[in-house]
Amino acid sequence: MAKTKPQDELKTKDRILKSAIDEFVEYGFYGARTQRMANRAKVNKALLHYYYSSKEKIYEHVLSTVAEAVFDRLTAISDEPVPIEKKIEQIMDVYIEVFTKYSNYMKIFLYEIMRGGDRLRAVVMSKSGKIHQAFRKFMKYFDDQVKTGKIRKINGIQLFISIVSQMAPVYVGKQLISNVTSVFGVDGFIVEKMIAGRKRFVIDLIMNGIKKP
Repeated sequence: MAKTKPQDELKTKDRILKSAIDEFVEYGFYGARTQRMANRAKVNKALLHYYYSSKEKIYEHVLSTVAEAVFDRLTAISDEPVPIEKKIEQIMDVYIEVFTKYSNYMKIFLYEIMRGGDRLRAVVMSKSGKIHQAFRKFMKYFDDQVKTGKIRKINGIQLFISIVSQMAPVYVGKQLISNVTSVFGVDGFIVEKMIAGRKRFVIDLIMNGIKKP
């Protein structure tokens, strides 16, 4: 039997993963079935289990992929001193990139949060080292900005949460926004322009809230 080329294996794994995401979105974790995943991906069930031993492993892989993407990009942000506005933009760009690149994965992320987040909690705990590294870096940066009088005294964690939460609903719910606005005759290009302008709006909003009077 001829060996499968690495690029073919990757395509097959990606196809299985996409099918699994569609299955989880439609039926939830408990209702999802590996046989339907295999049928969607047009592979036999044995091949699915060869790449992913169980639906639990596929589910955890999706959660882990998104978490890894976020933490890797956050820790990769340079420690080079930059104005607070630029630092906020750097953090926002990480989440915008992840929300855009892994838009299908985010559906599972939201589903997991809604059902209590037990598996997500385990994934996050397994990456606690990267989380601490990223947060220590940003908390130190925000504290330094306060000490040097660049911004008023703030809670760095609350600021970080605000940055992310102001962006997440728009990018994660992008398709919903497009569907709803189209009912009222709003052109898709206008929606894209509005979403693209969200970053500037949020930066201005946050800067107005943290800058000294």
